[in-house]
Amino acid sequence: MILILLSPDIVSHIKSHSLGWFLTFSLGMYVAQNKDVLKFLDNIFLSILLLGLLIFSSVNKQTWIFSETISVLFLLSIRKYLTNKLFIFIGGISSFIYVIHPLIRNFWLLTQHRIDYINGNCMIIFLSILIYFSIVITISYGYSKMFPKIMKALNIK
Repeated sequence: MILILLSPDIVSHIKSHSLGWFLTFSLGMYVAQNKDVLKFLDNIFLSILLLGLLIFSSVNKQTWIFSETISVLFLLSIRKYLTNKLFIFIGGISSFIYVIHPLIRNFWLLTQHRIDYINGNCMIIFLSILIYFSIVITISYGYSKMFPKIMKALNIK
């Protein structure tokens, strides 16, 4: 797998498709089933190490595939400092965000007229990302409210 990941084209392809998110999804399922892992992550030194790994993995093409997993581990390690209503709300609809995000991403990339993110205006980039996340969260919230009604209409428990 590591030999395959040495090619930047393959890394970009895997990152853009579901296989690239499989490690993060598997980690989430594992942590949800084994709460003891969270005790291990309550360590300030581990948080600092994970932050360093996150920065390194975000700027290195070969380790880019692991950046989401490292970011999840980092956020879990500092979770006691992040408990507020916004994170509780997003956590409540996270499964719907997981389902909705790829659909919105494909539509968003088709309609964005190929904004040059490397040489682009910082304000345009920031607003584009802010609007994208707002759309994803809004649609996920609406879907989370409609989902029980859909399941009831289909008589699925």
